[in-house]
Amino acid sequence: MQLQEDIPYNVVDIGDARYRVLSLYGRYGFIDAKVDVDSEVRDDKAFVKFSITENRQSLVGKVIYRGNLKTKAKIIDREFLLNEGDILNSEELVKIKQKLYKLGIFNEVTFEFPGSERYDGDRVVRDILVSMKEGNAGSVEISLGYGDYEQFRGAFDINYRNLGGYNRQVGLHSEISLVAKRYSFSYKEPR
Repeated sequence: MQLQEDIPYNVVDIGDARYRVLSLYGRYGFIDAKVDVDSEVRDDKAFVKFSITENRQSLVGKVIYRGNLKTKAKIIDREFLLNEGDILNSEELVKIKQKLYKLGIFNEVTFEFPGSERYDGDRVVRDILVSMKEGNAGSVEISLGYGDYEQFRGAFDINYRNLGGYNRQVGLHSEISLVAKRYSFSYKEPR
C-alpha cells in the first residue's frame, strides 16, 4: 500500500493505496474485488481501515471478436496473449488494448464480459467480448508549391494500411517539378 505510520494523513495517498490494492488483485484474476476504506480521526491521529472483499478469481472463457469487418481474426490473435483457461489478468487486458491500438487499424477497442458466468470449482469463467471499430485504412495527400529553383512542384501520396485484412501497408509517392520527377512505391509486411 506504500503507507507508513506517523506520516501526515492525506486523502489522495489513501485513494492511491486503494487503487494499488485493486490493481494487485486484478493482476491475479480477482476483477470483482472490492476495497472499502474507513477513516477515523481521534486525538490528532488518523486510523485507516481497509476492508477487502476478494470475491471469486476469474478465468478466461471464450474470446469473441466484434467489429473487425476487414481485419482477419489471426491478426488480432497475434496480439491477444490471454488464452482460454488462463487467469483473467486485468493488467494484461490493458496491454492487449494498447497493442491493438498500435496496429493503427482500430479507432476504438473495448472489453466486455457478456452473458452468464460459469464456474470451475471456486473460480468464475468469463467470456470476453472484444469490440473494435476499424478506422479508415486509406489516405490520399496532394500538395502543390512554388520554389525559386524548381518553380512549380507537386506531390501526390496514396496509402492503404490494411491490405487484405492482414495489416499490410502499401503506398505510392510521387513528386513532380520542372527539374525532376521522383516516384516511390512502399510495402510493409508487419511480421
